Amino acid sequence: MTKTKAYFDYAAATPVDPEIRDYFVSLMEQSWANPSSTHSFGQKSRSLLENARQSTATTLNCKSSEIYFTNSATEANNLALINFAKIGRVITSSFEHDSVANIHTDSWEVVEPDTQGLVDVQSVIARINDKTRLISVMWVNNELGTIQDIQGISHKLKEINLERLENGLPRVLFHTDAVQAPNYIKINLQELGVDMLTLSSQKVYAPRGAALLYVRDGLTLEPLIYGGGQESGLWPGTQNVLSISAFAKALVKSQRLSDYESIEAMQQQIIDFAQSNGIGVNGSMESRVPGNIHLSFKNIDQDELLTFMDLQGIAVSSGSSCASGSNKESLAVQCLKLPLEYTTHLRITFGRFTTKKEIKLLLSTLQEVMNNLT
Repeated sequence: MTKTKAYFDYAAATPVDPEIRDYFVSLMEQSWANPSSTHSFGQKSRSLLENARQSTATTLNCKSSEIYFTNSATEANNLALINFAKIGRVITSSFEHDSVANIHTDSWEVVEPDTQGLVDVQSVIARINDKTRLISVMWVNNELGTIQDIQGISHKLKEINLERLENGLPRVLFHTDAVQAPNYIKINLQELGVDMLTLSSQKVYAPRGAALLYVRDGLTLEPLIYGGGQESGLWPGTQNVLSISAFAKALVKSQRLSDYESIEAMQQQIIDFAQSNGIGVNGSMESRVPGNIHLSFKNIDQDELLTFMDLQGIAVSSGSSCASGSNKESLAVQCLKLPLEYTTHLRITFGRFTTKKEIKLLLSTLQEVMNNLT
């Protein structure tokens, strides 16, 4: 008999939605040409690309000219951050994704989240000085699922930028890595107030290979790589039209937030089980997305726990997949300042295709962990 398996690592990559998969396959069969080619085949690809750009702009409430497609969120984050890391101070949090954190230089100011996994707005604003050029804070933390007050930061920053303008200082710009947000938070860029924002296809139930950087109109960035004039010269290279088109369609579906309540109910089941069995549940209970639970266990070996879960058919992680293989405690966990006996951590993330049967399997496996490994 084939062992039942369940996937609880949606924060690393969501499964591809069958509707989006079928759309992607249909495009493979009808549009394969280079979108920069002038013949009819190329122009068909160009039309798909620009339709995807317009659809995305409509979904996010911005101009199509403000959307730049890349191949990954890492590329988009690098494009946003490196432009400013060279010319001034950057303020960021201590639990950003590696594609932000690893650009860090000595001139950066790093704000540590509180023990609930939240970045305090005033702590960010207080670090601004005359040399500050950029703030970058992720919207939803990929390990803890906590939601940062991006609109609160942008509101305060708007006031500060008015003062800077009067004093002849350049505006402080604001970027957010919003990769984990669109399945659970409605994105309206006109209301959010950021200058740049990153999204990824593989986090919204679309095939990997596409991402975007929103860049507010009037803001000039320098390319990091050089080639043709694709993406207005900002990210040259032949665009992955099929993945971009699927990404745009998936983003529309994710922004309906139609799965929110069912996922929230599953989350509460897991939280209730954990709290009644002495398992630590980390991060704010109020300011968090559903579908992301970070647990801590007392006196269990990390590798032993992950191996046990995998052998039981449960796919989970200890944290960000981009930092897997490292034995260091993650920065997100460090900010929690947990008691020393909490030696082991699990990130359980789920979503649109998680079933009640899979939740039952997860809970029974966690019960086995408490019975056999503690």
